[in-house]
Amino acid sequence: MCSDNRNIRGKLIMIAVSAILFVCAFDVNRPLYSKTEVGCTIVGSLETNCYFLYDDTTKKALIIDPGSNGEKLAELTLWKELQVCAVLITHGHDDHTSGLPEFLEKIDCPVYAPSKDSSLLESNGIRGFRTFKNDETLEIADFRIKVIEVPSHTKGASAFFLQSNDTSASKLFSGDILFADAIGKTWEPGDDIRELDGIRERLLVLPDSTVVYPGHGKPSTIREIKVWIAKW
Repeated sequence: MCSDNRNIRGKLIMIAVSAILFVCAFDVNRPLYSKTEVGCTIVGSLETNCYFLYDDTTKKALIIDPGSNGEKLAELTLWKELQVCAVLITHGHDDHTSGLPEFLEKIDCPVYAPSKDSSLLESNGIRGFRTFKNDETLEIADFRIKVIEVPSHTKGASAFFLQSNDTSASKLFSGDILFADAIGKTWEPGDDIRELDGIRERLLVLPDSTVVYPGHGKPSTIREIKVWIAKW
């Protein structure tokens, strides 16, 4: 009995700590947005950013890249009283998807992933997902998400752009394509050049004030990224 109690207390402490981290993410980001909020919790050994994009009035939400600890992520959505409408996957690597099966055991919702990464996802045990293609607009609940594909990190590596009438509130979830101070890792000779060209042509044309939320590390803005990327 004592052992069971310690296990229960330990689990509650873990949930509480995760909740505190989740709240901190909201507090940090809150001044940037009016209605649509962004929360983030870091999961897995590669410290993947799992994002919670939600409407603070309706509580409708999208989850982006549940890379690990799916049960904990589900508990966070319940703690925040979010109504999860879908999970979005930026690309097929397992550090962005391995928490998905556990998450879906607790939260029943559709999953959207890049069509070009279908075989990669299936090789990692992810099935039953809906696919999207480059330049497609996903209309899910009250969200309109534009898919921007920039292949090289994976064949279907994609970013999600949420545009706002107030350009200062626009958001880009860049997965492993673009970080605050680097581009995504590539695997074949010349892929880094193709990826960089794709970033310049497809992402850096977005409003300068767009906040960029990467798959790992801290957020940035298109304006800040343009400064260092111009030196490449």
